[in-house]
Amino acid sequence: MKTYKQFTHDIKVIEQTNEGLLFAVAIERKLKSALTAVHSTNDIAKKIDILMKTLHFSLGSMAYQLQKSRKFKK
Repeated sequence: MKTYKQFTHDIKVIEQTNEGLLFAVAIERKLKSALTAVHSTNDIAKKIDILMKTLHFSLGSMAYQLQKSRKFKK
């Protein structure tokens, strides 16, 4: 098990963690804005369209991060 000092000195881990956190924040913000947009409209078709686009963005971002982390481990 690494100490905190060893962890912070490992540049690759820090860069990967920071990038992962940025993607997580982007996904969270996208989901919050989609929720606001869904609440503000009464049109069912528009609600479905907003949700589909948001889920596509979120799942695509998660898949990209997963693929990237698998390449990093090899």
